[in-house]
Order: sequence, then C-alpha cells, then structure tokens
Amino acid sequence: MRHTILLVLCTFAAAAHGSENDALARLIQPDFRALSQGLGAALSYRGSVHARQSLAAQQLGGGFAGPQFNSELSATQAVFRSDWFDIGGFHSALPRTSISLTALDLKFRVVEGGAHRPSFDLGGSMARLDGTERLEFNSRGLDLTISQGFSLATPYAGIGRVWVDSRPDQGLALESEHFFMDKYFIGARFELGLADVALEADRTGSDTTIGARFGLRF
Repeated sequence: MRHTILLVLCTFAAAAHGSENDALARLIQPDFRALSQGLGAALSYRGSVHARQSLAAQQLGGGFAGPQFNSELSATQAVFRSDWFDIGGFHSALPRTSISLTALDLKFRVVEGGAHRPSFDLGGSMARLDGTERLEFNSRGLDLTISQGFSLATPYAGIGRVWVDSRPDQGLALESEHFFMDKYFIGARFELGLADVALEADRTGSDTTIGARFGLRF
C-alpha cells in the first residue's frame, strides 16, 4: 500500500512541476496498474449516510481523508437531503497543482428504519480527475449501507464496488486499465446542533483509508 501511495504522490508532484509526461513515461504497465488502483481507492467518492431529518436541508462542509492519515485532502461538499434521497456534489483540488477531483453522489432510502430496526440505503457515485494532460481517469461506484439512528449518533456500515477507467495518452507506451475493486466501510455520524461530524474507516481494494467529515446544516 505504501508503494502505491508513494507512486501516486510522486506522479502528482511531477505534474505540479510540469514534468507529468516524463513521470508517466517512466512507468511500466504493472506500475501504471498500481497507480490506477491507488487513484481508484483514494479518489472513489461516497456521500455521507442518509440523515434522519423531518425537513429537507442543505449542507456545506468539508473534511480530510488519507491512507492512515498519511495524506490530507481538503474538500468542499454540498448536499441536498430529503426524507428518501440525498444528492451530493464534491470538489477538491490538490494544493499547488492544477489537479482536481469532481464527484457526484445519489443515495436512496430503500428501507426506512425505526427505533428497533435499521435503515438501508442504496447509493451510486461518479468521480472524475481533471488537470492531468496525459491521463484520463474516472470511476463509478455502487454501495449498500445499513445504519441505525440513535439520539445523537448514527453508526453505519456497508459494502460496495468501484469501477475504474484509467486511460493514458496514446503517445505513452502504456495500455488503458479497466477493472473493479470491492469496497467495505464502517463509521458513525454525530449530529451536534447545526453541525454534523462523521468518522469513517474504508477499505477499497488493498488500500485502507481513515477519514473525517464535518458540515453545517441550514
């Protein structure tokens, strides 16, 4: 895992200094596969667990996430929530580079829970990496989440799958990579007045991520 993350960060750093082409050209196919897997795990997007709210609301917030907190990624997130579905948008830029991630998330409440039974949500997402001239990267995901709401906290867990399309420039001696990775996650969300805080551990493919998110409802 550390080799994969190092490979991702080195490629990003090279892009920031205008040598992205040289960095990708030095990769052989197994390295490009590892890079694509690392990007798929680090950049796969999944919106927060469905809120138990009687009124529709909007939320603005952000957070950070990285393999064992090794790399922080600041982000801006906007979410519209209703009783039965959430629609979310996400944008993040890597500091000191033109590289950014844009993602969309849609989540449906398929089983409404209660005081003694859990809720089930079905989610789908799309994410795209921009700002890299020599690499076209996007991912799609599906997940199923089970959650149980209490007075101030909502613990949850789920499973999913992420599909990755990673296409290098035709001038590079590399083949495109198309594959999927299984996803497992567990976490808890805390409602503190107008603020939401969520803590989550996620394993996508062979990479483990620990993250936190926060938001303000209005």
